Amino acid sequence: MSSVFILMLNTALKAESTLNTEAEKAYEEEMSLAMCHSADHRFASHSNACVYCAQGLHYDQSKSHCTGTPNVLGKCYGKDHYHAKTQECMYCASGYVFNEDEDIRECDPVNDQEQEKKKI
Repeated sequence: MSSVFILMLNTALKAESTLNTEAEKAYEEEMSLAMCHSADHRFASHSNACVYCAQGLHYDQSKSHCTGTPNVLGKCYGKDHYHAKTQECMYCASGYVFNEDEDIRECDPVNDQEQEKKKI
């Protein structure tokens, strides 16, 4: 009797874990579409940036990083910023812009940038 209960409990926990993983993945895709206008570009909420692998590389979800052989080292689209350590390209998400005044490139809300320009 107890082994049947344990089996049922394990099955229920695995099902819940799968649902949580699928829900998280769906949420991440939804956020990427809303903020980056592409499901292939990952929205990084901690930096308000959209991130994608440099040309010739692909994102390996199991390892959580870019893998492969780049076509051209450091090749990003347009003026997107390249990170050599991670071989990723990034640009600011919708509603954010690079703060070029800082030593570290950060994505600030568009409204903050406009406020700073008005102060000057």
